[in-house]
Amino acid sequence: MASLVPDLARYIHCFPTQGANLGEHLLCAFHWTHQQGYPTTIAICSDAPHITHEMVVHAQEALQGANVVLGPADDGGYYLIAMRKPYDVFSRIPMSNSMVAARTIGLARAQGLTVRLIEPLFDVDEHADLLRLAKLLKTNGALAPTTAAQICHLAQ
Repeated sequence: MASLVPDLARYIHCFPTQGANLGEHLLCAFHWTHQQGYPTTIAICSDAPHITHEMVVHAQEALQGANVVLGPADDGGYYLIAMRKPYDVFSRIPMSNSMVAARTIGLARAQGLTVRLIEPLFDVDEHADLLRLAKLLKTNGALAPTTAAQICHLAQ
C-alpha cells in the first residue's frame, strides 16, 4: 500500500475487522477509522491491483463535496468506497453481484447522503478478467509491478 500512495503511507494502518459478511467488515473498518479520528477513509478492493494513485487522490478530492464516493467496477460492483463518516450503506446488500454499486447508491441516497462516482475500473473476479489484466500489465507493467511479474512468471 505504501507504494500505491506514498504521500499517504503514514495514514495507512492494518487492523482486524468483525462481521458476518463483507458489508459488515467494511462498516466495521469505517467505524474504526472514524473512532481513531481520521477525517476520511478510503477502502479499496484487493482484486484490482491496477488501481492508480491518481484514482485514490480523485476519491479524496471527491469527498470534499460528497458523503460517499464510489469507484464503480465494470461488473456492477465497486473497487473503491470512501466516506468521511461511517454511514451504513452496506446493510441488506448482497455482495458479489451486478447490482452492488446501484444498491449502495440507492441506500446512501435513501439516507439523504450525496454520492459521487469516480472513474470506472475492472476488477478480477473470473478468468476472463485475469486475461484482461494480463494484457493491460503487458502494456504497462508499472501499474502493478509485482502482479505483472507474477503473471509473466505463470505464463512461462
